[in-house]
Amino acid sequence: MSKNETISLRFQYRALQAGGQLAEGFLDARGRQEALSQLESRGLKPIRITEVSSRKQESGISLSGMFSLHRISFKDLENFTRLLASLLASGIPLSRALVILVKETANPAASARWKEIHDSVVDGASLADSMARFPSTFPRVYVAMVQAGETGGFLDRCPESDR
Repeated sequence: MSKNETISLRFQYRALQAGGQLAEGFLDARGRQEALSQLESRGLKPIRITEVSSRKQESGISLSGMFSLHRISFKDLENFTRLLASLLASGIPLSRALVILVKETANPAASARWKEIHDSVVDGASLADSMARFPSTFPRVYVAMVQAGETGGFLDRCPESDR
């Protein structure tokens, strides 16, 4: 990496303005703390901040743009579902299970998506609501099944485990 080349992260935020209006947008920072500081310096009160992607500033090459070339396949979603169910069934908390899935996924696009889901859940959203933000990855019926599992307390069970 050259001296002029710095790695920054892209964050999506939701915050309250001084008058109580909702503000949403994106910002670049070296980390979550710097992103929070930027929002506060603008007079915004952060509600949620989620890391979207990393970027190489000098070259202008967006890693998220490169990830879009590699879609999240049905196989990736199937593996995510089975591994998540197994981790939850073994007693691992949801946030920890999602961290494991982020680290263990070979597809960079899938790993980035699982990280977004993790960040959203950690920020207080339900798993189903977090997944519903990405309809190209999680079909509505999938999200509905996750919501039913969360509501009924049987999220760790998947159809394959009934056989």
